[in-house]
Amino acid sequence: MIKTKRESLEQFIKEQLIGPGGCKGLYSLKPSASEDENSEELGEVVSTTPGSIYSSAILFPPKKEIKTEGFVEQENSIVTETIETPKDGNDQETELEEITDTSQNDDEDLNSLSRRFPSSMGVSCCLDSGFSNDNDLKIIVSGRYYTKVEQYTRLEVIVEEQEEFESFFKKNADVFNELFVLERNKLSLRHTIPQSQLPSYKENLRALNIKITAEIAQNPDGSVDPIFADVTFKEQYRYFSSYKERLFKNLSSLKGSESYLTVHEAEVIKKRIGSN
Repeated sequence: MIKTKRESLEQFIKEQLIGPGGCKGLYSLKPSASEDENSEELGEVVSTTPGSIYSSAILFPPKKEIKTEGFVEQENSIVTETIETPKDGNDQETELEEITDTSQNDDEDLNSLSRRFPSSMGVSCCLDSGFSNDNDLKIIVSGRYYTKVEQYTRLEVIVEEQEEFESFFKKNADVFNELFVLERNKLSLRHTIPQSQLPSYKENLRALNIKITAEIAQNPDGSVDPIFADVTFKEQYRYFSSYKERLFKNLSSLKGSESYLTVHEAEVIKKRIGSN
């Protein structure tokens, strides 16, 4: 029992620090025409830059000098194999370029930069005095390469509660069908969303969120949960995440008369919290 728990904890720490597994396998990539669906070459798909998820055993693309007429440029050497999904902001590669552009003539700053974004590593070890050159010494080094996905329509989100989500998807087909495809337990884009349409579509999703939250807050008799109807909870901010925070706060606090919630009241709140 103790050994099993220890191994489980070690595996969890490894997934969080060096991966793979930081995103719990919730993202995948549709294979191209030249790739088999079960091919391991597709690798891990993450929702942001690897450096935002993993804090250890990371090497960044090195800078290499390109000599041209009259000046020297630096360029990232890019490696592509395993896939990473894009996300606005928090892009270490861009940050690396910006910092280097302003400090490439300053050796001290470059050394500091290389410590922050290391592109190489070294390994040392001690061998037993009885070890001779005739013995076979094997060192196995493994790793993963990440690159941005260019074809957004190849990205897939794995749906964990398939039946519930399929019902939700069909119920709100007017919002989802135009842009999304649901195939078994995988959700993907039907086509790339034009930049000009993003604000409008985001607003539709926010309105849907508020609508569903209002349904969750409704009691069987048609009345509305006082927590949801509180005047301090402004209508334009009644998203489920905000409502859930208020439910948790109410669940852990005393009622106005300094009495505790009844078992029934607590169960109603827990049911609403678990409705996402």
